[in-house]
Amino acid sequence: MIRVEGLKKSYDGTVVIDGLDLAIGKGEKTAILAPSGCGKTTLLRLLAGFEKPDAGRVTVDGKAAFLFQEVRLFPDFDVLENVAAVLDGKDAKKNAAAWLVRVGLSGAEHKYPDELSGGMAQRAALARALALDRPILYMDEPFKGLDAGSKSALYALVKEVCAEKTLLLVTHDEEEARILCQRILRFGPGMLPSGE
Repeated sequence: MIRVEGLKKSYDGTVVIDGLDLAIGKGEKTAILAPSGCGKTTLLRLLAGFEKPDAGRVTVDGKAAFLFQEVRLFPDFDVLENVAAVLDGKDAKKNAAAWLVRVGLSGAEHKYPDELSGGMAQRAALARALALDRPILYMDEPFKGLDAGSKSALYALVKEVCAEKTLLLVTHDEEEARILCQRILRFGPGMLPSGE
């Protein structure tokens, strides 16, 4: 479903990804663990088509939803409208409200992003990514800043919703990787395989 061959990417002469090869099968749950600055977020952006590689090839078979490291809610939409924005049909707001219940945001539907705590905004962004219902889900540090109780409930939700999906998770959290993914890949600088 996802294949990367000889992928290279540099910024201002600094090599971020140096000849990466990677294959992820349909329905596979894969976590990528690497220190900060090793190119994890860049890899996701390349897979999603937000950036172009300097060399190599990226092949993705299927549409993807993307949960960014930084929360990217529409500032002029309330929480309900933010989630409904990715849904179609006359029941979009009803379905969006159901997703907000699932992520623990019942009662916050009409708050605007600048009225939310960091954890609430993170949960709203997660609701929107899951509601999009694409066969592939890219998640970049999706639970950063959440307390242990919130994380546990959201892990269960992601596992349920992504049972048939292909999941690529970027995280620094070893436990999170083990809970959500069957396969953990470790990389060092340049997104080269790590010997850890």
